[in-house]
Amino acid sequence: MREKLDPRLLELVEQADAGLLPPATTVDVMVGLDVPIDAAIRDELASRGLSLRSMIGTVLTGSIRLVDAERLAAFERIVKLESSAPLYREPSRGGEG
Repeated sequence: MREKLDPRLLELVEQADAGLLPPATTVDVMVGLDVPIDAAIRDELASRGLSLRSMIGTVLTGSIRLVDAERLAAFERIVKLESSAPLYREPSRGGEG
């Protein structure tokens, strides 16, 4: 199910597979579903390692360990799994001001 992973997430999974990153490394992800989430889908996603953060229609955000990414992507309701990054970075607080 690697075709469901975006290039950046695939790169991270491959690095973990190669021993360059710890497999338990957690990454923030965006998940695209083919239907709106319900209780059964939520339970299935959790059983595959997704720690759900937010839900808007068929788009979810959360976090997952790299070791679980392919198992999550294998769920038939998932159409895309992407690594995510904040739109706005937190300001630096180091000694300024």
